[in-house]
Amino acid sequence: EIWACDLIPTMLSQARSMQNGTRNVHLFAADVRQLPLRHSMFTKILLVGVLQCLDGIDQVQRALLGLSQVIRRGGSLWAGWILDAEKRDAYFEGIDRLSADDSAKEQIRDRNRRALWLRKDEFTEVGQSAGFAVHMQKLSGSPWQTPYMFDAILTR
Repeated sequence: EIWACDLIPTMLSQARSMQNGTRNVHLFAADVRQLPLRHSMFTKILLVGVLQCLDGIDQVQRALLGLSQVIRRGGSLWAGWILDAEKRDAYFEGIDRLSADDSAKEQIRDRNRRALWLRKDEFTEVGQSAGFAVHMQKLSGSPWQTPYMFDAILTR
């Protein structure tokens, strides 16, 4: 069975429209910091592009603590597309090289100024404090992933 959640209703609607009668997929609205799920429910969790939407490292810790409750001992959490704080300046410098108009570039800058950028050591420390062993590892070769992001596998 697959369980998937999102805070944004339109994202859930899109996912529902792609289910094509699949019965083992459960979609629900929830905040990663307050998941309405039972303890030790999962052996694997995939978290992609979520942490950058949180308000600070304390919120990341809150999310990881909650996730540590719903994942079984020996299970793994794959966290992907984490914005790398050590590459933030290079990212913003690169926006000027985009072939887009100034308005589009400013929208990109604004969106990413509000995003949460994490250092790898900071993420590791928070993951460990939530009861995980943290291993930095690239999860995919997705064209959406940029050199300004990192991935991690957290095990319980």
